[in-house]
Amino acid sequence: MKNFKIFGTAVESEKSVRLDEISIISDSKTLAEIGVFFIKAASLMEENEIDHVHLQDKINGFDYGRHVDIVLLNKEIIKIKKIEHS
Repeated sequence: MKNFKIFGTAVESEKSVRLDEISIISDSKTLAEIGVFFIKAASLMEENEIDHVHLQDKINGFDYGRHVDIVLLNKEIIKIKKIEHS
């Protein structure tokens, strides 16, 4: 597995910060669906040279009250600017 980084934002914030770990709290079926999203998004990005894919665009009935958007970025296309830590 090559190097990767994870960033996130707090609820009601737009400031992105680098994370050391993430915890996804859900049932096993939803975790499997998230895994399928990762696999399909990776294939889509590789086959079509897409720079990013949002979970919110791939599931019906996405609601920020019930879901968290996951944005996968293709680092072969996107150049990430250095994010300032507070």
